Amino acid sequence: MPRNSRFTLLISSYNASAKEEEIRRFTKFLKVCVVNQYSDEVGKLILNNPEVKVVNKKSTGLSKNRNTGLEIFSNNHIIICDDDIEINENVFSSALDEIDKLFYDGYGFVTFNNADVSGPRFKNFQHTKFSVMKIPSWCICLRSDIASAFRFDESFGINAKYNSGEENILLFDILMSGVRGAHINIDPVRHIGESTGHIWNIDLAKAKGALFHRTYGSWVGLFITILFMLKKVFTDRASIKLLGVAIREYSTHR
Repeated sequence: MPRNSRFTLLISSYNASAKEEEIRRFTKFLKVCVVNQYSDEVGKLILNNPEVKVVNKKSTGLSKNRNTGLEIFSNNHIIICDDDIEINENVFSSALDEIDKLFYDGYGFVTFNNADVSGPRFKNFQHTKFSVMKIPSWCICLRSDIASAFRFDESFGINAKYNSGEENILLFDILMSGVRGAHINIDPVRHIGESTGHIWNIDLAKAKGALFHRTYGSWVGLFITILFMLKKVFTDRASIKLLGVAIREYSTHR
């Protein structure tokens, strides 16, 4: 049995993109489950490892993928993971000890840092409805009862109507239900490069407008949309035209 048997590493895969040699080393210290979406029979994932649970599902959409995993495997604490994440075993063991303590203290979810220079890297803090907007999906652990009760919004995420923001909405919804979340200054995972939430184009601008409408709503959400996009124009050199795109999407989102 893995050393940290109360935790399940939930890996999302598409057309057998998850690699058995990478997964195998996780099984000695974590339970591992893979949800593999496929477009045809060739894309099914077959692993010769009885210690890894695999679910093949003919569908698309990252949020749908993760919701399938939550529905099946949420009897344990769930660590959200992509199939291109590197994990430092020693650091991860320390992180899980800290997460276990925080769950015992009543926190419903815990986020942590990315070891890559692309970040995010924050000090310890208690989450607010604003801080959860900075957290990528591969830096999240959900307490078992929270994993059972909440789901990703399937309108958001890769191959959905909006290509990002699903993890931020999930954490926001959990916080708004009255459950606390914490961030720890430990970096057990490494994801190289920027996520889809940082590649500025029309689709991302629309996703941000819809995200802020879905979460904050009213004039507050519109104000945040304008401030956020103006910041990206000046700091990330996003086109000023994307500000108008985000506002229009915010105004029309239902």
